[in-house]
Amino acid sequence: MLTANIFKGQLTLTYLGHGGFNGWAQERVLTVPDIQRMENIDALTLMVTATCSFAAYDDPAITSPAEFAILNPKGGAIALFSTTRPVFTSSNKQLTAAVHDLMYRKKEGRNPTFGQILTEGKNRHTGDFFIENSRKFTLIGDPSQAVALPKYNIVTTTVNGKPATFDTDTLAALTKVSFEGIIADEKGEVLESFNGTLFPTLFDKKVRVQTLGNDPGSPILSFEVFRNIIFKGAATVRNGRWTFSFWVPKDINYTIGKGRLSLYASDGSGADAGGVFTGFSVGGTGEGLLADDQGPDIDLYMNDENFVFGGITNANPVLLARLRDDFGINVTGTAVGHDITAVVNGDNQNVLILNEFFEAAKDDYTSGIVRFPLKNLSKGRQSITVKAWDISNNSAEARTEFVVVGNENELLRHVYNYPNPFTTHTRFMFEHDLPNTEFDVTVNIYSISGKLVKSITEVRNSSGFRVNDIGWNGRDDFDSRLAKGVYLYKIRIQSKDSGLVRESGFEKLIVL
Repeated sequence: MLTANIFKGQLTLTYLGHGGFNGWAQERVLTVPDIQRMENIDALTLMVTATCSFAAYDDPAITSPAEFAILNPKGGAIALFSTTRPVFTSSNKQLTAAVHDLMYRKKEGRNPTFGQILTEGKNRHTGDFFIENSRKFTLIGDPSQAVALPKYNIVTTTVNGKPATFDTDTLAALTKVSFEGIIADEKGEVLESFNGTLFPTLFDKKVRVQTLGNDPGSPILSFEVFRNIIFKGAATVRNGRWTFSFWVPKDINYTIGKGRLSLYASDGSGADAGGVFTGFSVGGTGEGLLADDQGPDIDLYMNDENFVFGGITNANPVLLARLRDDFGINVTGTAVGHDITAVVNGDNQNVLILNEFFEAAKDDYTSGIVRFPLKNLSKGRQSITVKAWDISNNSAEARTEFVVVGNENELLRHVYNYPNPFTTHTRFMFEHDLPNTEFDVTVNIYSISGKLVKSITEVRNSSGFRVNDIGWNGRDDFDSRLAKGVYLYKIRIQSKDSGLVRESGFEKLIVL
């Protein structure tokens, strides 16, 4: 779950407990291989790691986990507040509490920098023991880099058409609700120049949870947290104003209590905003009956939507599940058995819960997508089954198969053109093992006698393992139409980064 949260774009990650050169805790909840596999280059996290020697960068005998996190070329951490030597629990707690008190507060209207946070955090407490312990903490990263707190504020103005107050309305099960609001500048006025996307997440009431107390004698602690998501989506912000609506699922906690609406917005060019609204309650049920007896539609892909059933992937693909339903998808996690789930190879003992990875489409509560990172799949043919529920608790399932290949596969697979035979246009398609790579594609077309009649060259950046849209109009290099008959072709790709080359065998096409 740690690495999955980082994949989603977690701003900060804090760990206070036992650990060392090999990772966190005796149970190894985070290991060096986990860090090396992180692929979050566009959503780097800030790690606060109050555990022994996690950042022993001055020890020539080892490469510390912190170094792996900061040097991971595909992701990891933007920076770390971490330790170079063994440290002690009580002082660790004081320092991390001070760091968190500073980390999310703007200072004189500006976001705090990493250097300011750690410097002021170390100076919050006195005493020889605390000072000695804090000297073992260091910043791995740029001290002038600021924490990515939103610049502007998001204000909720109405709920179901009523002015937003401390206790505006109660959101009941199986009713449609709507929220409206604004992006506000430093003076609290509408920021008319802000145009972009709002990302709302609405939570049911707090639930009380407990620690597991796995070790003999360890205390079991209880605390409350907003955990069950009622709706998660996206909406257009136009001239600083936004609105969105959705249907409340049947599976909520029917006891009436305060919910929470968390809001984030971005204009796509660097300006963003954040806000929270709690002036509403959740509970009870609507008075009318909802005519809904059909489950959602589900389409499954691996890595990107070019994937087809039986396609190839690597050992760490991203599952994509597109879901559609007239009234929306259930992601609450309140009722047992009504989660969005995935099962790999029929292993029902290790069901994957996907609720938190679902996001409704922009301005459309009826559809959305799940993006979930799968890890360490074995080579060979695999299958995955996804089950989802709508807000009325109608369910549906979808299944797909894929083949996990290693990096040693030097041949292109599933190479063909469609339509074939053709008259005026066809498309070449193939699968490869170089995802997230920019490469040169060359399609050479030959006559039966071996004469090269057409060479198609393109540059592609494929996020997945499949390319399916290289078009050809049936003309040669001199733009003359080829005579009807049988031709041969071969496809070659070469990575611009690594220089790796992949080639197909000869395939046949027919011009009519």
